[in-house]
Amino acid sequence: MRPPGLTLFHYPGCMYCGRVWAAAKALGLDLDHRNIWVDAEAASSLGAATGRQTVPVLRIEEPGQGERWLSESADIVTYLYATFGNGKRPGLLSSLNPQVLLMVAAVAAIAVDNVAQPSWPWPWLLPLVAFGAMMRRA
Repeated sequence: MRPPGLTLFHYPGCMYCGRVWAAAKALGLDLDHRNIWVDAEAASSLGAATGRQTVPVLRIEEPGQGERWLSESADIVTYLYATFGNGKRPGLLSSLNPQVLLMVAAVAAIAVDNVAQPSWPWPWLLPLVAFGAMMRRA
């Protein structure tokens, strides 16, 4: 479902954007989106509205109420679940900071490497796999 009036400003590879995409996917939402790296107009409007060009930012246009800009991935996920979740709550991975997830995966890779002494590089692929899982969206 493509909800009217919602536009996600993002760029590819952004961990925090991945958190929002994962929540949207879990809710069955197909968000309209603008990649600020390739869409100069989107980057300009984002900067004019928020005073910065950090992403993710969700522009919410509500009839009769104008528009508002919601930044911070955790706030966007909370908004999406409150508005479209029908009582669902975000999963644990949606709630955690993506940087913390990567750090935990890196520590696990180091621990496995030190304990098992395997041939390189399989333990070091764990953080990459974790990052890829967060960034993947269908």
